Amino acid sequence: MLNDFLYGYPSYVIGPVVVGFFVFAGLLGQLAVFRLLPAQLRTENKDATVYMASIVGVIYAVLLAFIAVAAWESFNKAGEVARKEAAELGDLYRDSRMLDPDVSEAMDRLMEQYVRTVIEEEWPAMAAGGMIGNKGWILLEQVAGMMMADTPSDAKSLAVMQEMLTRLNDLYDARRDRLLAAEEELEPSVWVVVLFGGLISILFCWIFGTPHRGFHIFVSGLVAATFGLVMFLIVSFDLPFRGAVQIKPDEFVMVLHDIERMKVSPR
Repeated sequence: MLNDFLYGYPSYVIGPVVVGFFVFAGLLGQLAVFRLLPAQLRTENKDATVYMASIVGVIYAVLLAFIAVAAWESFNKAGEVARKEAAELGDLYRDSRMLDPDVSEAMDRLMEQYVRTVIEEEWPAMAAGGMIGNKGWILLEQVAGMMMADTPSDAKSLAVMQEMLTRLNDLYDARRDRLLAAEEELEPSVWVVVLFGGLISILFCWIFGTPHRGFHIFVSGLVAATFGLVMFLIVSFDLPFRGAVQIKPDEFVMVLHDIERMKVSPR
């Protein structure tokens, strides 16, 4: 339910909502501390609070940076996997045109159907967090079956067939990695640590003793907004195929354009 909301709207909607939520919670907590802890108590212990806050802040900043970088690297890795799958598919289609025309034309139709399935069916399903059926796997199995049934008649055809089998295996691997990347996300325990660590960090901001209450509220709001921005960044990159910041099927679209171009060129 939460993922459907976070990844179902554009960034200019989700960003302010996420940041606004943390700012609201931060200001609400600040006002609660004003009521519960006398100003004199907070002022008398200000030096100790600053010292401990600096230690907690450094530890939490390192943790938050590590998680943000991990999410970014996972996002980039998913993009590389999708690009590899598209590249292997395009090369496989190009190699197939060197086979016997009867076999080549049948394989070309299957591979064109595969790339259209990825673009028109699988990508929308990944963007919505839905299940991806077996249609893509079935098409690749049919391609493999046709390759196995074809008997090369000369050394050149044999070399082409061996190259195509290697590319097909790499295509299988890339497809599997893409489907796995579409389901990977940060573990709930990581989110618990991040959120509670943020709560502890901003708690130190709440208990500072300052003579100007309005300025104290303003600073606490800025800290909460910064925390919300980092949370929005992590959420944006956590599921690479969902949300406004998502990996697009641009490489597969380019492969489809190449297929359509090669269809009208002589073999």
